[in-house]
Amino acid sequence: MPIPIHVIDFEGNRKVGIAEWGVVSLVDQEISNVRTHFCPSFFSPDEVPRDCMDFSQNAAYFLQLRRSGIFCSHSHYIEDTLLRHYWASPGYVPSFTSASPVTTWGPWLDTCAIWMHMIPRLVSYNLMDLIQKYSLQDSLRQEASEHCPPDRAHPHAALYDALAASLLLRLAMQFVPQRTLADWIFYSGSRD
Repeated sequence: MPIPIHVIDFEGNRKVGIAEWGVVSLVDQEISNVRTHFCPSFFSPDEVPRDCMDFSQNAAYFLQLRRSGIFCSHSHYIEDTLLRHYWASPGYVPSFTSASPVTTWGPWLDTCAIWMHMIPRLVSYNLMDLIQKYSLQDSLRQEASEHCPPDRAHPHAALYDALAASLLLRLAMQFVPQRTLADWIFYSGSRD
């Protein structure tokens, strides 16, 4: 059975917390699920919607994702740091690269590091620069119109950026289909 890959993007920082998050779950390089949510720090204090919850209230969801598959982002250090800001460890979870369980959010797949390894010396490895360089704008627009909230189908919106990173990961996997999950983790520079 294929291991799901959950491509994650957070908007926010350690000072204000996570303001918005987006997750694109891939199974066999196909989107199986997407989810996005705004947190109170996204809004001014007098505009917070009644059903808006703090990111810390999403622990069960992110723990279930990590138990079911591996995480990916365009810069895993940022997402890993923010996750650990809320929850230091997911508890014992599968490594997916060894028989022993681990107590970390990683290993991670990192699309920036993967592309730096695959195509050294590009001018930029910025998420949207890579999307443009590899002519993925139309695919991203189509997926964003299908999955993103209408006013959040643009760069620096969490689900939009997660969709972009998922396209870069899928393209890399199509370029080099013989690579294993362990290979992609190695090229991502991530550890358990």
